[in-house]
Amino acid sequence: MYGITDKSSSTNFTQITSFLNGNYTIQIILTFTEQNSSCNKVSLSGLLAFYATKYAIDRANNNTQWKMIGARLVDNCGDLTTTMETGIKVISSVNIESNSVCREKYMQCSVSGLNFMKPPAAILGTDMSTTTIPLASLMSLYEIPMISPWASNRLLTDSTMYRSFLRTIPSDSMQVRVMLDVMKRFDWNYIFAVGLNDSYGKLALEDLQIQAAQNDIWISDTSYITYKGNDICREVNETLKKINNQPSATVVILFCYFSGLGEILLIEAEKANISRIWLTSDAWNPEALNKSYKHTVPKNQLHGLLSISMNYSTILDLSSYIENEIKTNYLVNNFLQNYLKNTFNCEPKYISNDKSVLYGENNCFIIVDDIKKQLIESDISSSNWVDAVTVLTNGIYSYIYNNSLHQCCANTPIDYTKLTQIMKNMSIKSSTGNVVTFNNSNDPVRALYNIDNLQNENGTLTYITIGSWSYKNNYMNFNILNKNIKWPYWYVQQNSSAPQSKCNRDCVNGEVVVSSHNTGCWTCINCSGFYNYTNTTNAKQCSTCIDGYHSINNNTACNKTDIAWLNYKSSEGVAIIVVSSIGQVLTLIGYFFLFKFRRFLPESGSYFFTSTFTCCLPFISFSYGYLNIVEPTNVLCSSRNMIFFILLMSYSSSLLVKTNMAVEYFKNKTIKYRLLTVQVFLITTMIFVELIPVFVLIFIHNQNINEEIVSGLTYFFKSRSCSINLNVPSLIANFIPLIILILASCCAFRERNMEHHFYEPKFFSFTCIALCVVMVAYLITFNFVQNKLKSIVMTFTLSIFGLIYTICLILPQIYIGYERHRQMFIKKRSKNKFGSKKHAQKNSSISVYTMYNY
Repeated sequence: MYGITDKSSSTNFTQITSFLNGNYTIQIILTFTEQNSSCNKVSLSGLLAFYATKYAIDRANNNTQWKMIGARLVDNCGDLTTTMETGIKVISSVNIESNSVCREKYMQCSVSGLNFMKPPAAILGTDMSTTTIPLASLMSLYEIPMISPWASNRLLTDSTMYRSFLRTIPSDSMQVRVMLDVMKRFDWNYIFAVGLNDSYGKLALEDLQIQAAQNDIWISDTSYITYKGNDICREVNETLKKINNQPSATVVILFCYFSGLGEILLIEAEKANISRIWLTSDAWNPEALNKSYKHTVPKNQLHGLLSISMNYSTILDLSSYIENEIKTNYLVNNFLQNYLKNTFNCEPKYISNDKSVLYGENNCFIIVDDIKKQLIESDISSSNWVDAVTVLTNGIYSYIYNNSLHQCCANTPIDYTKLTQIMKNMSIKSSTGNVVTFNNSNDPVRALYNIDNLQNENGTLTYITIGSWSYKNNYMNFNILNKNIKWPYWYVQQNSSAPQSKCNRDCVNGEVVVSSHNTGCWTCINCSGFYNYTNTTNAKQCSTCIDGYHSINNNTACNKTDIAWLNYKSSEGVAIIVVSSIGQVLTLIGYFFLFKFRRFLPESGSYFFTSTFTCCLPFISFSYGYLNIVEPTNVLCSSRNMIFFILLMSYSSSLLVKTNMAVEYFKNKTIKYRLLTVQVFLITTMIFVELIPVFVLIFIHNQNINEEIVSGLTYFFKSRSCSINLNVPSLIANFIPLIILILASCCAFRERNMEHHFYEPKFFSFTCIALCVVMVAYLITFNFVQNKLKSIVMTFTLSIFGLIYTICLILPQIYIGYERHRQMFIKKRSKNKFGSKKHAQKNSSISVYTMYNY
C-alpha cells in the first residue's frame, strides 16, 4: 500500500522519495534518477528497481497474515554526500546516545507533517561501491543491518569492519577471476586496463594486477578516469593515447560504469579510430544495451564487446505485477509520474475504462503496454533486487516471530544485533528460485556469472550469452561456446580463432619470460646451465632438476645423469691394472724366492725386514691402484688418501731406521735382540704423526668428492673423482715423509762406500735417492695436473716406489740367497768328488756372507 509521498530538499537537488506503509520500515537508498546535474529525472532502470523492491515487499507481506513491512525509498543520485546525509537521518531516528554527532535538524517529518521518520528495521542500498562503503561503515557503527545488491568492492568482505553488512552480489575479486579465465581461454596474455578513479575501479584493478601476475598475464599499462570529474574529457583522451601506444594490447579491460564514462570512452575511441576488444565489468549489462539507443555511442565499438554479467534469474510474474501497479497506482506513484513526464511528456490524470491507456492534460496519452514493454525488455537484473529484499523481509519476519512481536508489540524497537545474526545465518529460497546463503565474509556462497557478447544484427544491438561461470564451495565450472561469438568488425575471423592480444610470441619450453619495465612487454631468453629447464609455456623462471638429473633437449626436460669415473674400461684404468698386476706378480715371485732361499739368509730378528715387510710394502703399493678404478664415495676417497700417506710414511720411515747410523745407534742404546722392536715402534710412531694432518685434511676440509661436468653435442655426464688439493694439511702430510726420506738419503749416501759383498750399501743409497727424486717429481706433477688425473699420479707414484723398492732391495736379497745356495751346492759336489770335507773347505773361494745392517 502506498503512503504519502513527498519531495524533501537536499543540498544540490530535489530528492525524490516515496513511502510504503508498514509497522517495520526498510530504508531503501538507491539511484533512481539519471545522474545529471539536477537528478530530477527518474531513469528506466530506477523505475524497474522501484517495482522490483516493491514486488519483493508485497510478496513477503502476502505470505503472512501480519503484513507489517513497509519501505521508505530515497534517491541518492549516485552522490556520496546525499547518501551520507540520508544515513545520518537514519541514525538520528534511532534511540542513540545523547552525545551523538547526529543533530536535531535531521529528526524530520514529511512535508505534510503526517509521516514522522520512524527508525528503520534495516537498510537496502546502495547500488555503487563508492557510496556503499562509507554508509556501511556508519551503519555497522550502530549495528544497523544493511544489505546491498550491487556493491561488489572487495573491501566489503571485511566482516570485522562491516559487522552488520551483507550483499547478494559476489566480490569484484570473483569477477576478476572470471575475466582471467576468459583471457586464458582465448590465450590473451597482454592487456590494457582502465578503471574508475575511485575505490571500485582502483581496488578492482589492483585485484586484476595481482591475479594476472599469478596467471602469467601481463598488463601493459593502467589508466584511471575520475567519475563526474571536471577533466573527464582530458582524462579520456589521455587514456586513449595510452591505448593507442600499445597496439599489441588488443584487449582492454573496463572496470567502470557505462553511464557517464563508458559511453564517452567509446565515442572518443571511434573518433580516434581505435580498434579494440572491450572486456567490461558487470556494470555494463544491461546499461550498455539500454542507453545505447538513446546516445550516439557507435555500434562499431559496441559490436563484439564482451561483458562479465551476473547470472540473473527470470521472475515470471513480475511482468503482470508491474502492469497491475501501473494501472492501479499511477496517480500516487511519484516515481512513475516523473518517468512518464520526462519520457513521454505527459502527466497521467486518469485511465481508460479498459485500463489500457493513460490520459493526461493537453490530450496526451500513454499506452500501458508501451510502458510495460520498456520495463520488461530492460529487465535483466531485477532478480538481484528481489533477492536482497527477500533476505531483509524474511529476516524481519523471523525476528518478529521469534520475539512474538506480531501479537502485542508491533512498534517495539528492533534489536539490530539479533536481526543481523538472523540474516547472516539464513538460507532461503527467493522468488527467483535462488538459494541465498552467506559466508563469513558477508558474501553470497554461490557466484554465478554469464559471459555476454554484445552483437549488432541488422542495426539491432543484443546481448548474447556465450558462456557461463559458477563457483560454490571451492568448485568452479566454466564453459564457453566460441561459435556463438561475434568479434568486432575490424577482425577478420579465420577458422573460429579469436583475435590475438600478445606483445610478443609465447615463450616455449626451455625459455623464460623476462619483463621489460620500459615497455611493459616481455622477451624470451633460454634457460642456461646444466640443471635448469622449463616445460611450460611462458614460464617465469627456470626450474631446477632434482639431484642426479640434468637438463636435456635445449633445457626442456630432465634426464638421469650418467656418472663416470676412472674405471677398468678407460685407457688410464687399463694402464693402472696392467702396472699393478705386473708389480704384484713380480712381488709375489720375489717373495717366493726369498722364501725358497730363506735358510741361506741371515737367521736373525732383522729377517722381518728382509722378507716379509720388504715384500708386503711394494705389494700393498701395487694394490693401491685397484682402489682408483671403482666408483668414488666419501668413505673410499677418505680411505684412499689415508692409505696413500701411510704408505709414503712407511717407505720413508723404514728406510730411515734401516740406515747403518740408525742401526748402530739403536744397538748401543738397546739390547741386541730388541732392535726389531725399537724399529717397529719408531715406524709406527712416525705413521701416527703422519696421520694428524691426514685426519685434518679428511674431516675438517671435507674435500672428498670432486664432480666435473663433461658435455658435448651428443653426450653429457658427470665425472666423479676423489678430491685432494695442496692445501696446508695436504702439504704437511706430503712434506713429513719427504723430510724423513731426505734424512735417510743423506745417511745412505754417506754409507754408500762401506765394504760389503754385492755392493748392497750402494743399492740402499740408490733406493733412497731415487725415491726422493720420485717424491719431488710427484709433488710438482700433482700441483699442475687436472683433478681427475691426480689419482693417476698418486697411483703411479706408489707403483714407482714399489718398483724401486723391489728392484733395489728385494732382488739383491734374492741374489744373495741364490749365491749361497749355489755355493752350498758346489760344496756338496766337491765333498763327493774329493771325499773329504776339509778338502772342500780348502777349495772354497767364498766366505760366509753377513747381511748389511740387518
